Amino acid sequence: LHAQVNGLADVALPAGNALITCVLLSKQSSLLFSAGVTGQIDRWDISKKTVVGGFKNPSGTILSMVELPEQRLLVAGIDKTFSLIDALSGKKLSSVGPLDDDIVAIGVDSSGTKAIAVAANGSAARVPPFLLRHSSPPWSAGGLPTPHMKLAANRHI
Repeated sequence: LHAQVNGLADVALPAGNALITCVLLSKQSSLLFSAGVTGQIDRWDISKKTVVGGFKNPSGTILSMVELPEQRLLVAGIDKTFSLIDALSGKKLSSVGPLDDDIVAIGVDSSGTKAIAVAANGSAARVPPFLLRHSSPPWSAGGLPTPHMKLAANRHI
């Protein structure tokens, strides 16, 4: 697979993935992230056309990902969870799930403070704000289990 990014010469994909499920161009347009069925996220330097780093998503196959401020990625895995990951180190910062269905798309506003997720069944929901801020979930202090977030079909948000 070859991708032409911002009019630059082709970047050959994949490196650590046999099947790419999503790609993400960084806001600075200098990095490209590719992810796939192996759970590997590769970080490409577009000007050098090479992989400059990568890491394995602990949740496995990645179906969707978006970039957040402070060099973080919000990824949706096939295990029906959201994970907040440091884009440089690959360290999982927090996660939430399982959800009712696979998340096939995530959208985020320009400030990185609001996000919406769309599931394979067409339902949609807001991504919990604490996950975007990398703070503890409101139930963690009380010792409650991770909530089962339900995505509502045809919900207007």
